[in-house]
Amino acid sequence: MGDEYNWRPITNELTSRCLVVQKAKDGRCSVAIGNPGQRPGAGMFCSLVCYADLPPPISEDPAGWYCEFRGDDLPRESGWYLAQVIQNQPGRMRHRIRVVYFDYARYEWLAMGDGEEVYAWRELPAVPELIESISKGEQK
Repeated sequence: MGDEYNWRPITNELTSRCLVVQKAKDGRCSVAIGNPGQRPGAGMFCSLVCYADLPPPISEDPAGWYCEFRGDDLPRESGWYLAQVIQNQPGRMRHRIRVVYFDYARYEWLAMGDGEEVYAWRELPAVPELIESISKGEQK
């Protein structure tokens, strides 16, 4: 996974929620959700390196998404996943895409808020190879 995302360098402040590659002070990179107002460059713990658009929700494009309600099994490995989370609130239902951890030993999604439920999930995109090689100092 990863080539379906159009990764671009971050040059200005983010204007919408998106996927970001963040580089930690020790050089390791990871994928996370970026929020409007975040800026490129050095942060306290990590810096933002590049971004890509979030995938469309399962209701708009089910390709790549897994869902228990469609008969898919939960993930077979513990790890971080990109998840579409539903939160029931009085009078409305809220949908968002988040990065969530699945614990296979406990067979549950961890760190969910009140009323939150994972509706659909997909593998977290891999850190682009170019960014990994730059962080390891293999390219200039």
